[in-house]
Amino acid sequence: MGLKTEEPTMDELLTLDTIYFPDGLLDTRLGLYIWNGTRWIRTDKGHQYFDPNKKNIVYFHGMGGNGSLDRPEIYYDMGYNVMTFLWGTYACETVFTDIVNKIYYTGWGRWARDVDNDWEKYDVSDATVPEIFLAFYYELLSAFPNYSGSNVEFISFSYGGHLLGGINSLMVTAFQCGLLPAYMLPDTVTMLDPFMCRAISPYQEIAWLGDKTPENGNVIEAVYQGCLLGRKLGITYRVFRASDPVCMPAYLEAFDLDSEHHDNSTSYWNFIGQTLYTHLDSESSTYISRSNNYILSKYLSALHGFGEDWYLLYYQEGHYYDANATLTQEEVFGFDMPYDVSFARSGAKYTLYINETISDTSDDTITSGNMRTLTDIDEGNSIQNAKICGFVYVDLNNNQIMDERITEHFAGAVVTVTDENGTEIYKTTTKVNGYYEANVTLTGRYTVQISLPSGYSAQKTSETVEIIDPVFQCHITDFGITK
Repeated sequence: MGLKTEEPTMDELLTLDTIYFPDGLLDTRLGLYIWNGTRWIRTDKGHQYFDPNKKNIVYFHGMGGNGSLDRPEIYYDMGYNVMTFLWGTYACETVFTDIVNKIYYTGWGRWARDVDNDWEKYDVSDATVPEIFLAFYYELLSAFPNYSGSNVEFISFSYGGHLLGGINSLMVTAFQCGLLPAYMLPDTVTMLDPFMCRAISPYQEIAWLGDKTPENGNVIEAVYQGCLLGRKLGITYRVFRASDPVCMPAYLEAFDLDSEHHDNSTSYWNFIGQTLYTHLDSESSTYISRSNNYILSKYLSALHGFGEDWYLLYYQEGHYYDANATLTQEEVFGFDMPYDVSFARSGAKYTLYINETISDTSDDTITSGNMRTLTDIDEGNSIQNAKICGFVYVDLNNNQIMDERITEHFAGAVVTVTDENGTEIYKTTTKVNGYYEANVTLTGRYTVQISLPSGYSAQKTSETVEIIDPVFQCHITDFGITK
């Protein structure tokens, strides 16, 4: 199956039994909660509500007090285990960078106020917020080692994106060190208008990275590095931008005066290039249009919250297609976008136009291409050519549908693509994530063929593909194999 560990940077995983929780801390509703159909139950007291045969949503709220996923019954009725990580105990700061310190550095977890409404600074947990989440998550899934749900999606909003970036970094690191089972990794990480900024003390070691912390100590570098490593394992990352001011700190990171940081492979621009990126065209609706002085705009909160509402509430069971692709239907960012399509479209950039009806998505359009905004000054269309791509995976239930987890992606298959003249235009051996991708610039018929190591077989070892749009078409051909 291919998932392997690399050089260790961690030697232990903190658990609910080993973390020090000061008296009263867990009484603040800190922890991972699961929806039982009528109310939220903390997972260490609610194993009976977790169905190992279902898909999962885990939601991370933003800055301020605890904020659980709105209308969880929608997703519960759609067949999901619905969970929310409540961390308002730590997120209710007024200074952005103070929250960052709580996410990444041990010993900063102030949580209780004294009689003068000042933070109690002495009795704090010995774990960071991501480590507390992972302790709850690990405790729950350890009870279900045969978990067979087809997808785990982590969804964050606003400052929850910074937290989710830290959690992803922690989980990928723990997996690489052999401390976290592969089945606990998420398949999809979705960040809805994520807020990211530097920590107030940027040169400390990050709790789980230690001396592997990025050289300049920048926590955003650790977030991006974790995402780049996760993609190599098969995790797909998606970013939805609704508010330019919320993006500004991350944007400014890309133009840091330190040229070494600007050119770093884990910088903001390279991170965005590894995600499926969608930006709200804020001028497309009179309801949420911003003033010229957008930082002070009274519509800022509406812009910021729109991505969460659109993704999680207005848009539930529909599909959207790239308005630029007229010869074929090319699916774009949305709640029901298939995992393999989402992964294949990483690096593509889209703009959402809501067309003045904010609560009606039937007339919304999404278009690929260049977005001249604060967050993206790239020239030209982000989609340059057609592609033939997909995954080789172990088909555990032998149904020829890729409904398995990323743990079943297959490394070691040889994939070749030939044109209608029999000329080989692409050849690769799949790596850990099992993914292959051939860029195509001409219309015509192509043949995709796989060759497997001894001991493996497949019902389908080749497929003929017709490319009719040499720019926008993305043809997904997955190959399920058995041993």
